[in-house]
Amino acid sequence: NLLREKPYADGGIEHSGRVTSDPNDPLYYEVAEQKTAAKLIKGTINGIVPGPDNGNVWAVEMALPHAETTRLVSRALQRTPQVGEFWRINFSRVEKKGDINWTWAPQVVWNAKEGRYTGKISMHEPESWGYIRFVDDCENGKGSSWHDPMWQSQRIAVACYHALHYYRECNGEFTDDLSALNLPSDPIFFDANIEIILHDQSGTGDKFLVVVHNDELGRTVKVTNDRKITYSSKEIKSVE
Repeated sequence: NLLREKPYADGGIEHSGRVTSDPNDPLYYEVAEQKTAAKLIKGTINGIVPGPDNGNVWAVEMALPHAETTRLVSRALQRTPQVGEFWRINFSRVEKKGDINWTWAPQVVWNAKEGRYTGKISMHEPESWGYIRFVDDCENGKGSSWHDPMWQSQRIAVACYHALHYYRECNGEFTDDLSALNLPSDPIFFDANIEIILHDQSGTGDKFLVVVHNDELGRTVKVTNDRKITYSSKEIKSVE
């Protein structure tokens, strides 16, 4: 088991049993009270099913205690999720020593160098993950019409994040000039209220904060240079 507070590309540090075997070490991590179950629906264990499908079919269930999933978040968020809330989630499987690597939700991100959205062989693009919603029994079967109310603002903010990092790769520093960034030509980027703030303690501007406002709906998404994303709206006071 492995735990990180942010992606490797943003300075994320691995917490796991392979880093240290000392349970008292802050870098040690092992899931407690994890429950898993698997069922082979079609085929044989480690076998190949002949025919056009050519594969086994498995069903897998997994349960993780919330104390484990919220270990590295702020104390204010260390609580059981409430009905109506949602998290981002993804699953990855690596086979044959890395020759096969797939994810449940495709990792598609803005590629400022190529000027287009591209897929990445990666598990570490959290803004591209799928969703897990917390609902009550009354909402069973009604999830197909749901959409993330912050998705559009997040898409803009994260595209700016990738464009800013590409700008620094080419120029050695970040910029607060939005017109200097290679961003998608989608009209939502021209209509958005986007603010880029450069800051750090030494005054060299090697950190940034992107703020995307939707004044009409009262929604704001912020993303930092190390990809910490914060959401706030009339419905959501503040979520990291």
